[in-house]
Amino acid sequence: STAKFTVHQQITHKMLTKMTGNESEKESETYLDDIAYSNVEDKSMVSGLFRMMKGKPLQYCYTYEEIKYIVEGSFILTDGTGQKVQVYAGDIVHFPNGCDVTF
Repeated sequence: STAKFTVHQQITHKMLTKMTGNESEKESETYLDDIAYSNVEDKSMVSGLFRMMKGKPLQYCYTYEEIKYIVEGSFILTDGTGQKVQVYAGDIVHFPNGCDVTF
C-alpha cells in the first residue's frame, strides 16, 4: 500500500485560533483549529481541537462531517433535534453534516 498515516504530535498544547466568523462566534470565548482533513472524494471529514471558555454560548451549524475530542473540562451540547448532552474531557463527539448545535 502507498497510503501512509499522519501523526500530529502534542496538539493539545497548540494555541488555538479565536472564532470570529459570525456574531455568535465573536461574542463567545471559543477557539478552534482544524488539524486533519479527508482527501477522499464525497467523504468530507475534518478533525480538530475546540476550546470554549466560560461565557456566552456558541451556536454553530456544521456544513461538513466533524469529530472532536474533548481535551479538558465539560460543557453542554444541544442540537436542533432537542438532544441535550453534557460532554466531558475524554469524550469524542461526532457532528454530522447539517447538525445545528449550541455549545
